[in-house]
Amino acid sequence: MQREQTGPVKPKNLKRTGLVLILAGLAGVGMTAAGMINSYKTEAISSAPTLAEAISDSMVPASIGAPLVLAGLILIVHGWWRGRG
Repeated sequence: MQREQTGPVKPKNLKRTGLVLILAGLAGVGMTAAGMINSYKTEAISSAPTLAEAISDSMVPASIGAPLVLAGLILIVHGWWRGRG
């Protein structure tokens, strides 16, 4: 079975992929913000350690989303740089 030879990645595809990664990362950050607000509203009358643990549990989407945003920015800059020449 032969492999199909593909050309170089086009800058437009890099930019599009970068934008998708940025949107996915921002969705994760938004989910974290909503979770923290919800935790604050529901756990505000409880003790401080309970509130801190609830906020800590809601940080997972942002810890995944932040690297996605960074990777998306790198792809956009790389696509822009390749498209210049």
